[in-house]
Amino acid sequence: METDIVLRDICPALPGAVRRAVESMHPALRRGLNEVRLRKGRQVCVVIQGVDYCLSANGETSASDIAAAPLVVGEAAMSEALRLVTGSSVYALQRELAQGYITLPGGHRVGVVGRAVTNAGEGSTVSSAAHIRTQSDVSSMNYRVARALPGVADAVMHLVLRRGTADIRVLVVSPPGEGKTTLLRDIARQLASGSSDSQAPMDSSEKAGRGAVGAVTSARRPPIRVGVVDERSEIAACFGGVPGHDVGLMCDVIEGCGKAEGMSILVRSMSPMVIVTDEIGSPADADALLEASRCGVGVVASAHATGWNQVRRKAGVAEALESGAFHTCLVLRRRGATVFCWEAIDIPAGRDLLSRPVPLVGADAGGGVHAAG
Repeated sequence: METDIVLRDICPALPGAVRRAVESMHPALRRGLNEVRLRKGRQVCVVIQGVDYCLSANGETSASDIAAAPLVVGEAAMSEALRLVTGSSVYALQRELAQGYITLPGGHRVGVVGRAVTNAGEGSTVSSAAHIRTQSDVSSMNYRVARALPGVADAVMHLVLRRGTADIRVLVVSPPGEGKTTLLRDIARQLASGSSDSQAPMDSSEKAGRGAVGAVTSARRPPIRVGVVDERSEIAACFGGVPGHDVGLMCDVIEGCGKAEGMSILVRSMSPMVIVTDEIGSPADADALLEASRCGVGVVASAHATGWNQVRRKAGVAEALESGAFHTCLVLRRRGATVFCWEAIDIPAGRDLLSRPVPLVGADAGGGVHAAG
């Protein structure tokens, strides 16, 4: 039987009334649960397959705040939520609170916002000389469910590998919460575990489309060494040094440090053939990516953006693109319950390799398929 990760990982970190409401949800709805949002003084909301709903105390959902059993987050519930998420050690997690998130076991991330406390004093205006050191008076928390979907990268592996394992330089782009981390995790797994097929099948329309990427081969692709920089413990979700998600046989993970530092350490210590990392965006990240490429190391990374036109103008990422750190950009976009690879941009040529968007799906324990989220 498939493990209900919401019951296992998310519910223990929810305050009592909210936990009971989530436990009361229909299992089919809970399987599609992406987020649980707590806002002090307002009704609990959930995101199910990309759609926002209000959650009632009896576990029912509605598209408006009119409910028979409204579930409102009071001061006590918010305090309980923060205590459960931090393990009663708010002080020990000041760095995480300053960054606006705390990672739960299993790679689930809880976003936290409230009153910023800066090194210039609580509530001071943040400037170049005043940085956030923690948060107080928490007003909103967002529990984001991380699901491993083995096979979700099947539809795009031929694009990841279109220049062979010796030249993997792929950027994955989408707005927050639309499947970037889920896709990165499965790309890492497939690279580090190898495959019986070196490319995912293409249908006839793709072969005839713009910039078709070549024939499918059936020779086994051996595993390659992969290094994961898991700053937020979301990709591999290590616990006690052991990945909580399957990231492949030949995968080494460094977590809890910045991306630039992590990439440098991996290159020096683990000699990876490919580095996988999430949410790049700073000039330091761009420099580290360029240095890795100079060392002959491939990169698969993600960035927040609505599409290709936006990401190529984004500070930090633009520098990496100009340096040649990436040759392919996969743009993800959610439509209803399904996430698509909307575009696959050949960066040097500036053209789309796909004739139409490709849905991303992964096999569940029962043999069915469902969309990445």
